Amino acid sequence: MKTFEQDLWLVILDKGILAIILAVLVFGLNWVLQKRKSRDEFINSISSFRVRAYQALWKISEPAKYADVDTLDEKRREKIYHSLLDWYYDENGALFLSYPSSEALVEVKKALFAKPEDTEKGSREQTQLIRDNFSNLRTWLKVDCGTYNLEEKDRKLDTPKAPAEWIKNYQKWRADKVDTADANSLAADSTTLK
Repeated sequence: MKTFEQDLWLVILDKGILAIILAVLVFGLNWVLQKRKSRDEFINSISSFRVRAYQALWKISEPAKYADVDTLDEKRREKIYHSLLDWYYDENGALFLSYPSSEALVEVKKALFAKPEDTEKGSREQTQLIRDNFSNLRTWLKVDCGTYNLEEKDRKLDTPKAPAEWIKNYQKWRADKVDTADANSLAADSTTLK
């Protein structure tokens, strides 16, 4: 037969174990929330820097948007790759990439490195691969900046296709603009070296 004292000890032990379990759960939940809050505060503190870095990366990806086989030859791919390296290292853009964006950037580099003969249909397929990988990268940049959420990331926009002549005119205009900028940059560099 149990005594009152034994029952009291069982109740105290039972309540004590329950209190310890609750304390551990509260501590664990508080730790997780604090960790998430710290991460959110960090992301907020770098957001303006991240947006500026992503704007520069976005601009680097632009030549691939309307590229065709002729405009994404090996020389152009190498130039894009060098721009990516400058952005990644010299401009410290890599500091702001999320892990999914970093993975997308790696896929862009792989597509740039591929030789046309490495793909089934040659240059046309490689150009599309580069465009698709840059598109994926830009989508992840939007997620990182908060423009898209994870559910929106996988939705495809029904973007109207511009007439082929308009796209060709834009490509020509863009190439002229880039060539002019390159010439101005080279002129400035040669002036600096004198």
